[in-house]
Amino acid sequence: MSSTDGKSSQDSIDASLSSDAPSMKHGQQSSDDLALRSKNDHPPMETSKSAPVSTVTSPTSTPEKKKGLFGKKVVSPFESRSGDRSKVTKSRSESTTDKSPSSENGKEGKSIVGKLLKKFNNNPRKAEDRTDIYVQPEKKIEESPSEEERQRAHTTSDANVNSNQRGSDEANRRMTDNPSSPREEKKKKEVVFIKKPKSNAEDRLVAHLLIIGVGKTLQPLSAKQSEKNMDLLSRVYKAEQLYSFPQVDKEFPPHLWMFCLPRGVQIETRDRGQTCFPFVLTSATGKRMYAYNITFWEPCSPEFIRDNLLPPKTAVDPKNLPSYFVPKCVCIISHHPHYAVFREWLVEFHKRIFNMKLTISVEQMMINFAMQVPAPPPRNLKVKFNIGEKLVSISRPPITSLPMSDFPMMYAFKVLSLRNLLTVFKCLLVEQKILLHSKHVTLLAYTCETLQLLMFPFEWPHVFVPNLPEVLMDFAFSPTPFIIGALTDFVLPIVDYIKQDVVIVDLDLDQISLPEEAFQLVELPEPESSILMQDLQKFFQSDILSLDNPQFNPYALSRNETSMATTNCYIQSAFLKFFVSIFRDYRQFMMYIRCLESPVAIFDIVNFLNLRPDAMPFFESFMETQAFSMFLEEHNRPKESIFNDWIDNAVYNFTIEDVISKLAPNQASKERFPEVVIVPEPKKLTKENTVEYTVFPVLDEFQLDEGYSLHLAEISKKAPKERADPRKQATPGPTPRELIVEEALETKQREHEVQEKVVRELSLKLVDPVVSEAPLSASEETQLLEFFKFEYGRKAFASALAEERKDEGRLSDASFTQTAEMVNSALREAASNLDFVAPRILVPLTFKYHHIADGAEDHLYNRVRKQDIWQNADFWEKAFFDSSSKQIRELYGGDVRKILRQAPNYTTVKRKELAAKELDEIFRLLSKFAFNMVNLGVAPDTIRRWMLKMCSMCSIEEDQAKILNQLLSNMSRANEMSKAEEEPLIRMGGFKKGDRYLPVGLTGRKEKSEGPELLFNFIEEKTEGKPNPLKKVHQTFKNNWFQKKRTVNQDMKSEEHDDYTVKTFIGHTEGVLSAVLTDMGPISGSCDGTIRVWNTFTAKCVSTMTGHTGWVNLLEIYDDGKLVSGSYDHSLKLWDINKCTKMHSMRGHKGSISCLAVKDARSILSGSYDNSINMWDTRHHTKSMLTFLGHAAPITCLVLEGNTMVTGSRDATLRVWDLRTGKSMKILKGHTDWVKSCRLQGDQIFSGSCDSTIRRWALNGEVTSSVLLEGHSGTVNALLWTDNSLVSASADSTVKVWSLNDTSPSATLQSHSDEVMDLVTFQTKVVSSSYDRSIKIWDLKLESLLCTLQGHGNRISSLRSYGNQILSTSWDNTVKLWQFPIDWRPRTV
Repeated sequence: MSSTDGKSSQDSIDASLSSDAPSMKHGQQSSDDLALRSKNDHPPMETSKSAPVSTVTSPTSTPEKKKGLFGKKVVSPFESRSGDRSKVTKSRSESTTDKSPSSENGKEGKSIVGKLLKKFNNNPRKAEDRTDIYVQPEKKIEESPSEEERQRAHTTSDANVNSNQRGSDEANRRMTDNPSSPREEKKKKEVVFIKKPKSNAEDRLVAHLLIIGVGKTLQPLSAKQSEKNMDLLSRVYKAEQLYSFPQVDKEFPPHLWMFCLPRGVQIETRDRGQTCFPFVLTSATGKRMYAYNITFWEPCSPEFIRDNLLPPKTAVDPKNLPSYFVPKCVCIISHHPHYAVFREWLVEFHKRIFNMKLTISVEQMMINFAMQVPAPPPRNLKVKFNIGEKLVSISRPPITSLPMSDFPMMYAFKVLSLRNLLTVFKCLLVEQKILLHSKHVTLLAYTCETLQLLMFPFEWPHVFVPNLPEVLMDFAFSPTPFIIGALTDFVLPIVDYIKQDVVIVDLDLDQISLPEEAFQLVELPEPESSILMQDLQKFFQSDILSLDNPQFNPYALSRNETSMATTNCYIQSAFLKFFVSIFRDYRQFMMYIRCLESPVAIFDIVNFLNLRPDAMPFFESFMETQAFSMFLEEHNRPKESIFNDWIDNAVYNFTIEDVISKLAPNQASKERFPEVVIVPEPKKLTKENTVEYTVFPVLDEFQLDEGYSLHLAEISKKAPKERADPRKQATPGPTPRELIVEEALETKQREHEVQEKVVRELSLKLVDPVVSEAPLSASEETQLLEFFKFEYGRKAFASALAEERKDEGRLSDASFTQTAEMVNSALREAASNLDFVAPRILVPLTFKYHHIADGAEDHLYNRVRKQDIWQNADFWEKAFFDSSSKQIRELYGGDVRKILRQAPNYTTVKRKELAAKELDEIFRLLSKFAFNMVNLGVAPDTIRRWMLKMCSMCSIEEDQAKILNQLLSNMSRANEMSKAEEEPLIRMGGFKKGDRYLPVGLTGRKEKSEGPELLFNFIEEKTEGKPNPLKKVHQTFKNNWFQKKRTVNQDMKSEEHDDYTVKTFIGHTEGVLSAVLTDMGPISGSCDGTIRVWNTFTAKCVSTMTGHTGWVNLLEIYDDGKLVSGSYDHSLKLWDINKCTKMHSMRGHKGSISCLAVKDARSILSGSYDNSINMWDTRHHTKSMLTFLGHAAPITCLVLEGNTMVTGSRDATLRVWDLRTGKSMKILKGHTDWVKSCRLQGDQIFSGSCDSTIRRWALNGEVTSSVLLEGHSGTVNALLWTDNSLVSASADSTVKVWSLNDTSPSATLQSHSDEVMDLVTFQTKVVSSSYDRSIKIWDLKLESLLCTLQGHGNRISSLRSYGNQILSTSWDNTVKLWQFPIDWRPRTV
């Protein structure tokens, strides 16, 4: 922050921010006063009478050095532009010239610099091929350029040139008509290069100083602005970057001028004064750069008016031309938000050029500020430097202090009432789209910056544009969260369209418009919210609060004048104290499951929420945000921060006054800045050479070149040892409210202890090995069952059973039977109450307690296998996280965070040893959990998905993951082989925000938001018309909002997008497993046992067909108007679609139907969990025509081609059948785990397995050979043959493409975040669906993602394509139909 900040409290916003003017007046000038600026650092040159040239000498010139060669591709103010003029106070008669020496008849290219630029710009190589030109080292020139050559390097701006002030034709020819001189020939051969400064841009306070203005010709901003009937002065034009200092290898984006001139360039008939305001630039990666801009107006030259503003061939006397003005900007670009200093420098810079005589040249001011002032590091250090005659200082607070706020945060609280500001704050925390508008540009910037600082220690990860130009207002239709500021007249035309889902804040009227569509604003937690409001009122409404105090004089004109630093400190402290209060315990819920090499933790959201049930809506909404995820990633490792410091000091018990006095930074303390770095002053001109300007001058390239050799003021890399922090105080005692809560908890705890004692006595009696009869009486059993209704009772029961016993868990038959009943009762109560504590204790006990039956041990787990709690994936995840976290603590002696702090000091060998120990422990723990899950009857696919997720989270190495998968397969096969029918799979929630647990540290970096990339590409498309990955999204903004029509009823929801329509059919009460599309509309089968027929056009469910008693998981059309369905009730049914009635039922399987295929209108084949395949005749439906036996496990896949059928099974084999004989022709062995998918293509068969491999089988002759295709790391769920390539989908979240003769994938398509389950062809593309709830369309030739279809609220269960339509079903109880145009052409991604 700057030490020169003024008072932040003012009476009127309009007075301080009106037009964002920097309190200066731009002088008027006539064409007679305009003169070419001469060089300040070269000796005077002799001039003829016909071509007088004004010069100013300087002792700093060094003619031995080569200067003035610069290779910027863009046209700068001193390349082929006519230059700005200066008025020399020394000699008015000698400073007037008649004609520029390098622009006769427009032949600017004859100057040396012009020729070099022309040579470079005409290079036929592409721009991206020229990068070596920029970095090539400078070649020395023995001879220095002559004065004539130097003079020719200065051309002037067309917008300001005066033809009456150019040199004569004779002088012009003398200076340009000798292009083939030896010196110029030598210069032609020189490489044009960009000079590079000796310091990094991020180490400097100023990265670049830019000049923005009008080019040689006016370019309309859009085609609409080019209409011939439009008045030239009513048009809006483009500006461009004229010059950058220091120059850059890669130019700034061409849209930069839009932020300097948000309204575009307009021609004015008078000087509009100056404006000064900040803005922020965001890259595609989300990195921000901070800018401050000053805009002023300059008169147009007669030539510019004649060429651009008058009809062609119009003869007008230059003296009779009207006056026109165009804007020009000086802009500071920096990596650091030192707004106060930037504004002060720009104001001083402009004032010295136009309103006072210069004692320091313009170039030296730029060199000193841009090349010599370092950016202060984040520690107690001040950098002091001069702005004009004033010595200013800047600093950056250390990481243990409040974040930097080098602007007055007071303005946000002046324009918005406290209640409205807190409303915006709530919207900010839940990542709503927020659009602020005002007539003051600077007010927008300050308010937007204030809002994001109020979130500290959280960060706003999405789009942040405090000053959005008018031409980019379409971005307000973006689907991603944003904070955008825009001028009011930019917002008014679109406000009616965006108010549906955008929070609109009018800063000028103190009004807020909340979204209309299903938006419910969550309330902040209490009492913290009330305390925050009180703290703010103490500061901003102290007068009102004191009115009842007799010592207060309400009639006195007393103003609470406080400095900007004090005000900002108070505001930030109040909001940080609020966050410290509500997140004081966050570290207790970080369960570390890995420490080395990279820490991985799990944040237990559910238990955290249980602490604050009263504020659960707020916490649930906030914890789903990206800001919260980034906060956990940032605080995964122990680190010094003011947030943790305040938690340790129990700031939530302090008053705001105590926080400011004891913990907040003391701005007045001199000891806070033990280091001071002083920047040398810029070089000053001699008194007789003092100059002043009436327009912005032409910059002297030779003088600016000197800046590249300068070094930054030196800053010590090591910070001095700081004294002990006197601000840390002893933690105060608990508040009265906390004492009351603590006393109530103690009372409740004592009651529970008495009841737990009773439960323990009954439980120990239950498992007493001495008792031969039922150990508990009926009354005791009832009493124990009553205790099971409470969590403490179930926990006490499980803990009592877990006590050590000498008999090793052997019970009598009666005791074992009653124990099994009690355990089942406890587990049922736990499942209904989502209690994971007692079941976790009981898991190992089910393997401990047993009795002898038929001479063998019968364990308790055999009696509790059917409990629902075992099928709850959240339970196993919680149990594993708790166990692994405990295991890590035991490995490191209890204090994991201490180990994380010490880890950077460990040797590489020690870190690897500890990491290996962690992996071994996790490997053993996963093996143990897999064993328990298999024996407790968890569905095998659920176990596999759980294992895959845990391996990924724990960073298990690939070879160990394969061992675990193989171990799991062996256990599953041994346990399930004897079962004829598999239990239906239980849906398991994916690891996503909003679930019970939030993973931290998996990526090793901050989560990236799509918003900044979307904005960057949107701007690029607007300015350059380049194709970009998000072009499709950009072009849908207006269509999605201006033309979108939604029709919603109880049956269907339709949404029209720019290139497709999605229709959602709603009506099933449980998950939808299958669907087909007919001419009438979709037909869907569901877990609710029904089949629904839908009409696409009327949006109605035509009929609900019932008959099945189990899940309807398979549907196929076998004839015109005829449907066959397969179900978990072991039957198939035939339906007449036109009549919506059941025709026949076909029974014969003893297990659920697992797969279905239609051979023709008469023949249907079905595979089942009973290990058999049946062939049915639709005309004779009483029993199957043929039964194919041979597989030893359930059938998983079935494909047909002619009279050949191929089936895959859980017995890890495939069989090839002849449908005519019903016999198995071949048995294909090779897989080591279940076969999940197969594909028959000619004489080749492709199969995918749970062993993560694909096999290609050749069926030529009697000998069957196979080729192993490896590449996936998870189950191969689906195979597809298209365009002579094989496409596979896997549980490893990838889609892979395989060439016919290769054993490794030719392409890997990655975008899904969970298992990929289905593949279909769509037009010439491939479509995949995943458990991550998305559908993706891929181009295999480009190996790229074309489109992502999102809308399902749960896992996608099936996927089909029909011409230009895609049909999907999901566990969210819906069916979606995605309709595309016949000639749909996806946009390039």
